[in-house]
Parts: sequence; structure tokens; C-alpha cells
Amino acid sequence: MRDSRVPLILFIAASVVQLVAMKNVYGSDMPGLPFATVYEPETNITVLITRVFCLYIPVPFMLFTVNCTVRELSGGYSRLILIRGCSREQLFRKKMLKTVLMVTGMVLFMTALHAIAGEHRYHVTPGQIADIILIYWLVIIDVVMLGYMIEFVTKLSGNAVNTAVNVYFVVSLLAPGISHSSIAGCVFFPGMAFAKANDVYDGTCGDTHIMQLAMLAGAALMCGICIRRYRNADIL
Repeated sequence: MRDSRVPLILFIAASVVQLVAMKNVYGSDMPGLPFATVYEPETNITVLITRVFCLYIPVPFMLFTVNCTVRELSGGYSRLILIRGCSREQLFRKKMLKTVLMVTGMVLFMTALHAIAGEHRYHVTPGQIADIILIYWLVIIDVVMLGYMIEFVTKLSGNAVNTAVNVYFVVSLLAPGISHSSIAGCVFFPGMAFAKANDVYDGTCGDTHIMQLAMLAGAALMCGICIRRYRNADIL
């Protein structure tokens, strides 16, 4: 947990910076829960880049925080636990549970921060708020699991994988036509974290639960691949 303290502090600071930046950019036009609602893929490219920058501010710190968890899996501390009789599957599941709890805490922190200090120009129902937060959380979980899977499968360094995942996240938000193409939505799924891309904010998405189940299934699949690869991974 000690290794996660600095990244967590940086994440909290980045979340505050994000909110301040959004207030300066949008002013009274900023909607509720802006970290998950201001993104509009069909807007002007200059405006889109500004919004992507604001939305991206806390993401690298979220990924950096949870990456401390997966790095423990290949270190001496994990070897000590395994020697004491814990199976690799049990160890991996414990680490993934820690990851899920950390992501949940960070998303809830952002939600509380934006709910307390943000603007509330547009009315949304409690059900829409729940869907907005849940889909955002699921996408972040999927992005984290994607990074874990790439690291286990390719054996690239954690820094290289983290950089690749961050670039993929930004490219996904800049990719055109996400909301009008199911294929693009699957390939660039990080863009679907935002309510204007998945139409939850406007209350026009009839397949919200299918989308949530698909993202949950994707996370479960990637987790299964990681467990299988971890069984044969070297622990230094």
C-alpha cells in the first residue's frame, strides 16, 4: 500500500486540477458530473481536443496508481507469499480485488468532488446518474485489465505498457464516429465511458444494460487470460 500513496496523492491533485480547468473552460455551461459528461465526439476538432485534455488529466494517475498493484505480482513480495503456501490464482485474485477497490474509490472520489463543487445545469434522474458512473467505472476497469493483459502476454515493461494504454485512451477519444458505429465503439471502447458518446446522458440509449454487460464480460475475459498467463510467469 505504501507504493500507492504517492500516485493516489497525485490522482487527488489531478482531479482537483481537472475540476478547476473545466470550470474555467465551461463556466456556467458545465453540466453535472462533467468528468463523464462534457465529451461530445461530434464536436469541432479544436473544441474536442480541449475537452479531451480536460477529461484525460486524472486518467494517467489512475492507471499509475493501479499499476503498482500488478507490479507486485512479479516481485519478491509475491514470491514470499507463494512460498508460504498461497496459490498463484489466489494471489492474482487478491491483487485484482485490490485493483477493483482502488478504481472504485477513485471514481467515487471524482463523483463526490464534481457533485459538490461542480455545476448542475442539466437535470438527470438518479437512474441516469447511476448509469453514467457505472459505465465510466466499467470502462476504466477494462482499460486497466487491458494493460495487465498486454503486460502479461507481451512481457513488455510496465512503463511501456502504461504509455501504450494512455496513448490508446487519448486516440480513442479523438477517433471520429464512435457514437455512430458499433465497430468503432468496440475498437475505441474508452470513448464509450462518456455519456454523450453512449447517449445515456440524453436518455436515448436503449441498450445501456447490454453495454454494461459487454464491458463486464470483457473485463472477466481479460482477467481470465491474465490468470492463465500468470501461472507460468517468472517471479524475480
